[in-house]
Amino acid sequence: MNIVPLFSTPLYINEIDIDKNILSFVREQVFIPCDQYNPAEGLTTGNNYVLELPEFKNLKKNIDTEINYFLKEILKFYTNFKITTSWIIRHKKGHSAKSHFHRNSLFSGVVYLQVSDNSGDIVFTNNEKSLLYPSEITLDVDEYNDFNMLSWTIRPKVNNILIFPSHLTHYVTPNNSIDDRYVLAFNIFPSGIFDKGTVNELKII
Repeated sequence: MNIVPLFSTPLYINEIDIDKNILSFVREQVFIPCDQYNPAEGLTTGNNYVLELPEFKNLKKNIDTEINYFLKEILKFYTNFKITTSWIIRHKKGHSAKSHFHRNSLFSGVVYLQVSDNSGDIVFTNNEKSLLYPSEITLDVDEYNDFNMLSWTIRPKVNNILIFPSHLTHYVTPNNSIDDRYVLAFNIFPSGIFDKGTVNELKII
């Protein structure tokens, strides 16, 4: 007997080296609400290109290494990839993030700069693109496993990096810690020339 996980959705998890001065630099930034109509969504610096700052030079290099390993060595893509946008999120006590996915990107990722055991989990959920059975049907299960899970919860640790397909829906549970939670998020898009020499040629540099 053999069960093949057809068209599975890969989630990459690893630890990454982060300069000690990064967190101090991040804490000194001015933060504004992510959603002015919902303050509980957390705070951001408003800069969507933080990895282009000189202070993040080494961290960006390390993130690029992880991206290339996941997308080229594991998923075996020949295509080149680059980080497009990147931003910092600050969650104070009681802050969370509603269910969402990332637009205008192919893969996305997060790096955890400061988290504690009670500062919130990231939860990935099945959507209509990857459901085992239609959402209109409710099936009871004796035990959840990799094949029938409706959601997958990750309790992050400091220096964790996660990379996942951008269409994968996810949310963050409330920060129940007195400590702020700092996360660097980023989006990834392919670059190069696709279908070269055809009428469908696409150049993204």
